[in-house]
Parts: sequence; structure tokens; C-alpha cells
Amino acid sequence: MKIVNSSNNVKNVINKKNVNIYVCGPTVYNHVHVGNIRPIVTFDVLHRYLKYKNFNVNFVHNITDIDDKILSRAKEEQVNELELSNFYNEQYNIILNELNILEVKKPKVSENMNEIINFIIELYDKGFAYKLDDGIYFDISKISSSYGEVSNMNIGSLEDGKRISINDNKLNSNDFALWKIKDEGITWNSPFGKGRPGWHTECVVLIDKFFNDSVDIHGGGIDLRFPHHENENAQFVALRKKPLAETWMHVGHLMIDNEKMSKSLGNFLIAKDIINEWGSNAVRWFFYQAKYSKPLNYTNDFINLAKNDITKIIGEMNKAKSYLIINDKFIEEKKISDEIDNLFSDDLNLPNIVTIVQTETKKISNLIRTSNWNELLDLYNNIYTTLELLGIKINDIFTPNVINSLKEWDQLVKEKNFEKADEIRNKLFAKKII
Repeated sequence: MKIVNSSNNVKNVINKKNVNIYVCGPTVYNHVHVGNIRPIVTFDVLHRYLKYKNFNVNFVHNITDIDDKILSRAKEEQVNELELSNFYNEQYNIILNELNILEVKKPKVSENMNEIINFIIELYDKGFAYKLDDGIYFDISKISSSYGEVSNMNIGSLEDGKRISINDNKLNSNDFALWKIKDEGITWNSPFGKGRPGWHTECVVLIDKFFNDSVDIHGGGIDLRFPHHENENAQFVALRKKPLAETWMHVGHLMIDNEKMSKSLGNFLIAKDIINEWGSNAVRWFFYQAKYSKPLNYTNDFINLAKNDITKIIGEMNKAKSYLIINDKFIEEKKISDEIDNLFSDDLNLPNIVTIVQTETKKISNLIRTSNWNELLDLYNNIYTTLELLGIKINDIFTPNVINSLKEWDQLVKEKNFEKADEIRNKLFAKKII
């Protein structure tokens, strides 16, 4: 498996049998937007493919359930912070289920506070952090030779991240909060005072805890590359003397009608609304139209095309299965062609996989017409397994009654009882399986 390391654009080879993956999860203060789900869908495909290739995958996807945004929203809603974050976390879990995401570990930040505090204490005691009136800050000058490696930037060109609170007393403009001294909302006691952890410390601590080492692959949206991932890596380098991840994967922005998603522009699309309107298969298929690392433009026309395309593909697959069953040729086998295998293994070349699936499904009608059942079976198993690796759900409508109807229809045709055969055929046709 080869993956482009986004920190240097070099393809790294993943050849370990045990692969550790960490993907940054959402801050659950609201329903996730459609851009939030592109990364987890992408990494779900990676997860599925690695399992198919018999890798052992340890996948962690955090949930940030304490945050200033959560506190602000909870005050608006006049509810407890954890009550609010628990609600939206459950809503996120529903989305993951609807999107057919494989089960992964999803630790909550609030349930790992002792580890976070101890990690900050260690950074402070070893001289990598300092205290100001509003909290504890990481001193990036202590690792200046490696700071900027994840984002591939020079320190002098870096700008303060949007989520970093600016304090004029910081030693360096890009120093970031490890612990925020707070007296409002949910707080925890620490040697530095009551407060909450900084955002950048949460993920690195969870990696340190759940993997007890660096990870093979660390990913998320491209917007997390700096400052979040850069600052995670800085802390790990300081304490563990090595990079946090061997390979960084960053998923490109999702644009809305060629504009960046923004509430102020009125183009902020909630994921659950898009899934309810178009279906999870259409959403996933739409995401695969562009390279995962590149921007992808969302329009109603584009996702409608994706829905029509995947619906047609599934319809053709059901038709193929019907005729394979009729002719006693249906033997399900999990396998993909070498061509598709190579595309998966070469940095998840999903757009080219989509093209091949589209091309291959167009052959189904001709194979049925020429009664080429062996080739049809190979094609079916190839496409079906590919769709499964892409997380596309194909509902199994081939109940015993349906199978009996297929067999009866075929027999009636052979007996030239066309009137009765047409009655059954019309019912099967309505199910879109012939």
C-alpha cells in the first residue's frame, strides 16, 4: 500500500501487518456539515481496503466533547455542556451508521482528562512549556528545527491559527495553549489551576495512550494541517523524540458552488440533511469523483448525477445476479481485479476506480444477451467487492420468494407459457432485478 505523505509529497509504502490509524474527529457542538464527513468516508475506504488485504487495523477517531464552542452553544441552549455534546455525538454516530462506516474506537476527550493533565505536566517539567496568567503554553522555540515539518512551512511564514487564543505575553507568536485556566463551564483541577485542555493537546494524548507509540497514518481535513496537526506533532517530538506519524493524509476542501462553505454565505450544508435528501450511497459516490487530497465542488447537479449513476450501477448488478441465479451460476466470491487492486493500493485512486466500475457495468447487458455466464460471474464479483470496499450499500432483495419467482419465470418461458411468465416478469421488473 502506497500513500502520499502530505508533509513532503513522497509516497510512503505501508507494509506492516499491523497498521495504526488516527483520524481527527468533530467537535460536537452542532450537527456536522457535509465537509466534515468527507475525511471519515475517505479513511473508511482505506480501512476497508487494508482489512481486505489482511492487514490488522487499529483505528482511533476522537470526539472533542469539551470546547469553548460547546460552552457557548450550551449557554445559548441553556443546557449542560456534556448534555449538549452527548446529544450531538449521538447524532454523529447516526450519521456514521447511515454512511456505512466501519466500527472504530471513538474516545471522548472528557473521559481522558487524567492522561491529558499528566502529559501537560510532563511537557512543563521538561521545560517545553511555560505558564502565563491564562494558562500553560508550549514553547515552539524548544523544537525549532522540526516545527513546520507537517505543514511544510518555515516558522517565519507561519500565522497564528484561528483556534489559538492570542496572548501578547507569549514568547513566540505561534506558541499555543496546552491548558486554559477557566472558571466558567466544566473545568478540571490541575497543578496549573482549574481549567480545560487546549485543543491541540487532546489528540496527541489520545495517540500516546491508545497506541503507546507514533502512528503509521494520521489524517483529517486539509484545514487541520496547520496549526492543529503541526502542534500535535510538536508536542510528541518534544516528549517522545520522534515524529507523531510516519504518514500524514489530508483530505481536500469541499466547496459549495465553487465557494468555501460558510454560514455567512448561506451555503452551510448539514450532513444529515444531504444524506436524507440524496441517500448515503449518492454522498459516498459523489466524494469519489475527485482525488481525496484535492478540492471537490458540491452542487445539486453533481450529487444528482452521482445518485443516478450509483442507482443505475446497483440496478445492473441486481440484473446480473438475477440471471446468474436463474442459470445456477451465482457463487459469491470476495475478489477484485488486479487493475482495481492496483488503483486502491496506489494512494486510493478512487476517481479511476469509479471510471472502471462505470465501464464494467455497461458490459452486463451484453453478457446476459450472449449467455456468457462465467464472464458475468467474474464481472459481478469484481464490481460487487469493489463497491463493498467503497462502502456502497446494496440491499439484498433476493429473498427465497424472489429466487423462486425467478426460477418459475425462467421455467415458464422455457415451457412457452408466456402469459403466466409475463405476469411474473412484470413483478420482477417492478423490483428492478431483470
